[in-house]
Amino acid sequence: MIEHNKSYSKFWKVDDNGNMVDITDRCPIVLCQNMKDLVGDYEIDHNLITKETEDIYDYIIEKLYTMPNYLEETSFKSPDKLKIAFTKLFFKLIQWKHYKKYNKII
Repeated sequence: MIEHNKSYSKFWKVDDNGNMVDITDRCPIVLCQNMKDLVGDYEIDHNLITKETEDIYDYIIEKLYTMPNYLEETSFKSPDKLKIAFTKLFFKLIQWKHYKKYNKII
């Protein structure tokens, strides 16, 4: 599980040895903070990436990632589906940034 501070500005994961590994540099900080504004406090749960959502939720989260001001322009009715779409994009982004930095997938 990915953990974070209250303001969603620092992120870490706990490895198999119980060590906290800082992954802040790989995380989409602004997107995470916007999600908090949108749905309140949430956990970043890797298990959600296997759940299905309609394409519109993926589109909304991708748009929120590329255009942070989009949050001010819209409202949403299904926070659970938004959390699933967010989680998919979150893990996709941190894996891509890790791959680019270390030339491998986590």
